Amino acid sequence: MAMEAMVMKEASGIVEHGQVKLPQGVVLPDGTPVKITWQESGGVESPIEREPLTDEDVAADLAWATGKRFRK
Repeated sequence: MAMEAMVMKEASGIVEHGQVKLPQGVVLPDGTPVKITWQESGGVESPIEREPLTDEDVAADLAWATGKRFRK
Protein backbone atom coordinates (compact mmCIF):
# COMPACT_ATOMS: atom_id res chain seq x y z
CA MET A 1 0.00 0.00 0.00
CA ALA A 2 1.55 3.30 -1.09
CA MET A 3 1.42 6.22 1.31
CA GLU A 4 0.08 9.38 -0.23
CA ALA A 5 1.58 12.68 0.83
CA MET A 6 -0.92 14.95 2.51
CA VAL A 7 -1.16 18.29 0.75
CA MET A 8 -2.42 21.13 2.91
CA LYS A 9 -4.30 23.93 1.21
CA GLU A 10 -5.81 27.06 2.66
CA ALA A 11 -8.92 29.03 1.75
CA SER A 12 -10.85 31.80 3.43
CA GLY A 13 -14.61 31.91 3.61
CA ILE A 14 -17.38 33.76 5.37
CA VAL A 15 -20.14 32.56 7.67
CA GLU A 16 -23.69 33.06 6.44
CA HIS A 17 -26.58 31.81 8.58
CA GLY A 18 -24.23 29.56 10.56
CA GLN A 19 -22.67 27.89 7.51
CA VAL A 20 -19.21 28.53 6.11
CA LYS A 21 -19.37 29.74 2.50
CA LEU A 22 -16.18 29.09 0.53
CA PRO A 23 -15.03 30.55 -2.80
CA GLN A 24 -16.40 28.76 -5.87
CA GLY A 25 -13.02 27.24 -6.76
CA VAL A 26 -12.77 25.37 -3.45
CA VAL A 27 -14.00 21.78 -3.70
CA LEU A 28 -13.96 19.61 -0.58
CA PRO A 29 -14.76 15.93 -1.19
CA ASP A 30 -17.02 14.21 1.36
CA GLY A 31 -15.05 12.95 4.33
CA THR A 32 -12.24 15.49 3.98
CA PRO A 33 -10.95 16.46 7.43
CA VAL A 34 -10.84 20.23 7.88
CA LYS A 35 -9.57 22.57 10.57
CA ILE A 36 -11.50 25.77 11.15
CA THR A 37 -10.07 28.81 12.91
CA TRP A 38 -11.92 32.06 13.36
CA GLN A 39 -11.43 35.48 14.77
CA GLU A 40 -13.86 36.40 17.50
CA SER A 41 -15.10 39.94 17.41
CA GLY A 42 -18.16 41.96 18.21
CA GLY A 43 -19.23 41.72 14.60
CA VAL A 44 -19.23 44.31 11.89
CA GLU A 45 -21.38 47.23 12.87
CA SER A 46 -20.94 49.24 9.69
CA PRO A 47 -19.02 49.01 6.44
CA ILE A 48 -15.58 50.55 6.29
CA GLU A 49 -15.82 54.21 5.41
CA ARG A 50 -13.87 55.01 2.27
CA GLU A 51 -13.26 58.33 0.67
CA PRO A 52 -14.45 58.61 -2.92
CA LEU A 53 -11.75 58.30 -5.60
CA THR A 54 -11.37 60.77 -8.42
CA ASP A 55 -10.90 59.64 -12.02
CA GLU A 56 -7.26 60.73 -11.74
CA ASP A 57 -6.77 58.54 -8.65
CA VAL A 58 -8.22 55.52 -10.45
CA ALA A 59 -6.06 56.12 -13.55
CA ALA A 60 -2.93 56.48 -11.40
CA ASP A 61 -3.75 53.29 -9.46
CA LEU A 62 -4.32 51.34 -12.68
CA ALA A 63 -1.06 52.62 -14.17
CA TRP A 64 0.79 51.63 -11.02
CA ALA A 65 -0.83 48.18 -10.76
CA THR A 66 -0.25 47.28 -14.41
CA GLY A 67 3.34 48.52 -14.56
CA LYS A 68 2.50 51.10 -17.23
CA ARG A 69 4.27 53.73 -15.17
CA PHE A 70 7.57 52.28 -16.40
CA ARG A 71 6.70 52.70 -20.07
CA LYS A 72 7.81 55.89 -21.73
